[in-house]
Amino acid sequence: MSLLLGQAHKEDTRFRETLDETQVARTAEEYYGRLTASLESDSEDWKALIPGRPLLGMLAAGARLPLSRAKTLYVNVGLESERQPFGEVIQIFQHFAESS
Repeated sequence: MSLLLGQAHKEDTRFRETLDETQVARTAEEYYGRLTASLESDSEDWKALIPGRPLLGMLAAGARLPLSRAKTLYVNVGLESERQPFGEVIQIFQHFAESS
């Protein structure tokens, strides 16, 4: 029993330290700083900082759409966008097609 209670105490301490207001604020500021720096420097780091799949899942759930339908809509809008978010991927496949 003492081993179980000891482990419970360790987990309680870890949990409280993780949710410490100062630590939460510091972590949020660091994350926001990294994200902002990535966007300002036009680097690709933001892609690793923003969880795309869970974000799309949340948006689909909020719009009450099946995830597969939300993905299709996302791709279709991307293909029609002037920003060409899939431009690099399309060029790669075109290069492969021309090489064959």
